[in-house]
Amino acid sequence: MAIDGALSKCDEMIALLESSVADKTRLPKMNVDPDDPWASTIQPPAVVYKEKCPKTGYLMTKPFERNCPMPGAFQGDVSYLDGMLAPITSGKKASTSAPAKGDKPAGGAGGAPAAAAGAAEGGMSKSQAKKEAKLAAKAANKAKSGGGGDGGDKPAQDAPKPAAAAKPAAPAAAPATEGGATVEMWEKAMMKVGVVKEAGFVENSDKLYICQVEVGEDKPRQVITGLRKHVPQDQLQGAKVVVILNLKVAKLAGINSEAMIMATEDATQGEENRIVKLLIPPANAEIGEQVHLQGGAPSDKTTKTLKSSIWDNVKGALRVKSGAATFNSTPLVVASGPLVAAAGIPENAEIK
Repeated sequence: MAIDGALSKCDEMIALLESSVADKTRLPKMNVDPDDPWASTIQPPAVVYKEKCPKTGYLMTKPFERNCPMPGAFQGDVSYLDGMLAPITSGKKASTSAPAKGDKPAGGAGGAPAAAAGAAEGGMSKSQAKKEAKLAAKAANKAKSGGGGDGGDKPAQDAPKPAAAAKPAAPAAAPATEGGATVEMWEKAMMKVGVVKEAGFVENSDKLYICQVEVGEDKPRQVITGLRKHVPQDQLQGAKVVVILNLKVAKLAGINSEAMIMATEDATQGEENRIVKLLIPPANAEIGEQVHLQGGAPSDKTTKTLKSSIWDNVKGALRVKSGAATFNSTPLVVASGPLVAAAGIPENAEIK
């Protein structure tokens, strides 16, 4: 049969190849290693040549190498690597049983001479054998320090570290709603009931009043306000008002303003039809009563000068809700009652 004939021919070729490898005299000699990328640039002396080892196929450099220097490395399997790694793997592959107490483990101090002896038997040169012995000793020391102890019972790996205790949760920040304002911000503002003792015109201005406002202090505060186009002079003079007292002193028309009178504003119909009216404290409120949130008490955390960034947040949260002045929807009150908006001010109008 054709297949049987082909198989028979293959068997003959294999037998011929095996016999040629077994016969050293039939092995070819080469001047250089054909796989060496620098072969074309090197011209070794005539006495130096390459010859394959008949047992391993290793390309020896003659006359310097009489035999393959590491025969165990060319067996076509991993047995050589297993032997090299045995000390690192704590003797698991080199020995199937743990050494008795007091005996030196295979990868310990006795491992280096053993490695040297094995290398010599394999045809290594003296210098190569020493190098192998040093590597084996180094690997043995590494294995020992990694968990080998006297009895050899310790696991190679350290026990897993316990999980770190969870850090306590940080306290929750105070909730911020409209404009990013918080109650802590509000408590830094000093807002009180005052009365306008005088209201005059600022020269060369059709928008500004210059007022003297009594707030329960040693002397009235001078306030420059832009209410002239919205509140008649006779309605402003003598009126009870709500005043923010701890803003930075400002200059309007070149005149110092030491506080600000609070008013409601509605611009839903456009700037030309803006409605501005005074915020109204209780009729029976005492001059100097401090404004606070309903359900709370006057703040003792007010600052001497309120930062403009904090005031901008607080001001953004001041709105008219159901006719009452609120901060983040919480009504603003004094000891004698709530602060309210004038008639005609719509829901959610600003307070500033």
